[in-house]
This record gives sequence, structure tokens and C-alpha cells, in this order.
Amino acid sequence: ALTAAKEQGKHVDFLKTSTTSDNTYCNKMMWDRVMYLKRTNTFIHSSNKDLNKVCTTDGVASGPYKYKSKNPFNITICTLRPWSIYYTGVNASKKIVISCWDGLPVFYVKSI
Repeated sequence: ALTAAKEQGKHVDFLKTSTTSDNTYCNKMMWDRVMYLKRTNTFIHSSNKDLNKVCTTDGVASGPYKYKSKNPFNITICTLRPWSIYYTGVNASKKIVISCWDGLPVFYVKSI
């Protein structure tokens, strides 16, 4: 899933790393994956198999190379708190939009 290793490292965390809260999760993941001070990032807690399906049977075309998932995914949205180095985390179940190339996901676009 998200075949470019850099993209996968930014957005995929399956099974979700265990922490005491969503805020703690975001602070750990953003620093561990060297994305500190990035304004926002979404982690998708899904297997590569399920993500790959969004590009084929479990997704709907929604623009050039973009596919919207038919079903929601478990995600965590991390947002940098203003004037700090800490993140706020929100866990949600939302549909996602990803860019696909040759039937495989290569870029996370957004959650909806």
C-alpha cells in the first residue's frame, strides 16, 4: 500500500501503535517518523491488502488517478498545536481518497 516507501512511512500504521491517548500517539509517531513540525498528518490503520483494494474493487474513481474508498477506514489525524512542538490527535472512521498508479496506491490525498 502506498507503494512509495516514503509515502507508506508517512501514512500507514497497521496495527496501530499502542499508546495511552491519541495525543500521545501523534507526538510519538510524528517524531519517530521524522515529521516533527509538519502541520498535519493522517495515519491509516489498515493492511496493505485493504488499501490496495481502494484502487480496484473497493474504490470509486473521483478524478484523474484518484479513488475514494467505498468503506470507512480507521485513521488518526494529527495536528500541530499552534505555537508549540506538540500534536493533538483525533481518531476517526472516515472514507479516504488516495492516488493510484497501475492499480496500486501511491499517495494519500485526504479523508472525507
